Amino acid sequence: MWALALSLLALGPVGTAAAHGVVSIPIGQDITHGGVSHPRTLQATGNNPASAAASERRGVWFGLGAVSLGYEMGSVDNLIERAERFEEELDRDDLTLEEAEALKDEFDQFLLEVGRDGYVKAGGSVQLPFTPMGANVSMLGGAISFEARGVGGARGRILDAPIEIQPVGGGDFELQSRTSAYVKGAVGYQLALGYSAGVLQRPEGALFVGGRLNYYKLELAKGVIALEDTDDGEDFSDGLEDDFDRNRKTSSAVGLDLGALWVARHYQLGGTIRNLNEPEFDYPSVGKNCNDPGLSEVARRNCFTAASFGDRISLNETYTMERQLQLEGGIFTANRNWSLGVAYDVNSTRDAVGDEHQWASISGGYAGSGWLIPGFRLGYRTNLAGTELSYYTGGLTFFRILNMDAAVSTETVDVDGDTVPRSAMGSVSLELYF
Repeated sequence: MWALALSLLALGPVGTAAAHGVVSIPIGQDITHGGVSHPRTLQATGNNPASAAASERRGVWFGLGAVSLGYEMGSVDNLIERAERFEEELDRDDLTLEEAEALKDEFDQFLLEVGRDGYVKAGGSVQLPFTPMGANVSMLGGAISFEARGVGGARGRILDAPIEIQPVGGGDFELQSRTSAYVKGAVGYQLALGYSAGVLQRPEGALFVGGRLNYYKLELAKGVIALEDTDDGEDFSDGLEDDFDRNRKTSSAVGLDLGALWVARHYQLGGTIRNLNEPEFDYPSVGKNCNDPGLSEVARRNCFTAASFGDRISLNETYTMERQLQLEGGIFTANRNWSLGVAYDVNSTRDAVGDEHQWASISGGYAGSGWLIPGFRLGYRTNLAGTELSYYTGGLTFFRILNMDAAVSTETVDVDGDTVPRSAMGSVSLELYF
């Protein structure tokens, strides 16, 4: 899996998604609905733990699997292409002084820009077949739910350093720089077991509460590799993969989510506290024990490179799934076919690769109870922290089984001469109930 994630970053923007907090990309209809507990989707059980008991679904219900992919890039035009050219020029040792000075002027500006705004992020999430699954159990007085999900993602950025012109003899010159690539990644899985029940029934509505235990097992890794040590994209990917093989650490933890949902005939209001106990996971140390005789020469150079950036990156790091409160609200027609919903994260949190997120979303659409008329939904979501990117979202449901959702950022960036969204994500999911 690491080879795939690193190849994505080495080749450019290809594919992001995950469980709450890990890489902060939704799955299934949640891409469009945001954090709203929509009564016509199973994915809502992954948001508010109280939604299973509050759902219209009775009996046994389960998903048939889901896959989400996405990417995100910094606001630097042609980042990959310019970085590759920089690598190529660092490999040359036949520059004239005039060529070297011209290239230094060009790349000094590029490194300033890329060190501030340049990054590439990619990842994905896979929901196992027959999850999420759940059932209303009369003897338990409520609904139980279970989900199994694999997650993964990586983020790469450039650590810029000054460019120096060095003579190599015979009147030739070369460029030297400690400029390096810094990549962090997380892969693993989540198992979630939830219970929810109605606790208050009134003529004007009903109150549901729920809790969910999440078991996470994550392998966290990080690597630093100097660009002047790589000759092409393949060397870069191989070097990072070697560094990740050496600098990775696996840990597990349990997180607790709590939720409440008030459901009336034409509206609902709710709230969810995620990661109440703030589970923690350790990253491996980098830039340590660089003179270990067991290290290869490449690994030793990468170790010293990481140590030289100790004032800009964390050599020792713990990832904490920070506590977060999300509020939601929705209005519906009497038959629940038409809806309009909003969701808002009260505070920001950081995902496993260090990006800050605080989502706000609005969505509306049609979700019929028949099999022939497709459901549709449109929405808008924005990150109120970190990159502050905003997205247009939308999705379709066919035969009440197949869901297809996508989101495209409102900002664009140039890649190899083409204009593409800075970020995009998409998901396909299947679900059934009886």
